[in-house]
Amino acid sequence: MRAWHEAKLQHLDIISPTIRTAERDQMGVFIEYFKARNDILVDRRAGEHIQSLEQLLADPKVKVGLVRGHSSGPYFDERLQTLEKLQRVEFSAYPSNIFIKLQAGRIQATLMTAGIYQKELDQLGLQDQVWIIHVPESDAFSIGLYLSRLTLDTQEIDWLGQHVRAMVNDGSLRKLLSRNHGKALTAEFYQTAPAPQQPK
Repeated sequence: MRAWHEAKLQHLDIISPTIRTAERDQMGVFIEYFKARNDILVDRRAGEHIQSLEQLLADPKVKVGLVRGHSSGPYFDERLQTLEKLQRVEFSAYPSNIFIKLQAGRIQATLMTAGIYQKELDQLGLQDQVWIIHVPESDAFSIGLYLSRLTLDTQEIDWLGQHVRAMVNDGSLRKLLSRNHGKALTAEFYQTAPAPQQPK
């Protein structure tokens, strides 16, 4: 993603929002906002018969759009490898590009967290075109910010980290998110991520 490209060039001190990965931990110090899971979004024109990830994987007519260089978590990454080999995955640089392709019918599905896709659905008016599938058996992952080790020294990281954690703990960060995303969506962010479930 572009933000991480800029971070590697030492152009950014803070990268937010983003997910935590082992590779990124080597570049920065992570501070968690909340945990989330990816949802699957399917174009209704591809068929509302798709009710699960398994059905999506089994339908050869469905092409999935993903953000280039973005991990969807072990649960999804492992299962999507098969689609890549079958050339049923199309990569884009930004989430906005994915939804333009979805609107045009170039892809039939994608997966993202609600904090990302809700903004795109609202901007393009795609709520009625898209079918959202929750996947509670997938892995929850941390969303937050990174303080760059490449541009900040230890003292600066400690100082900034202390203030960001204070904002997380006293609710100030949640208020800022509410201004950008609305209270209803922000409330979903802060719901405790349910434990993984075994498929029936």
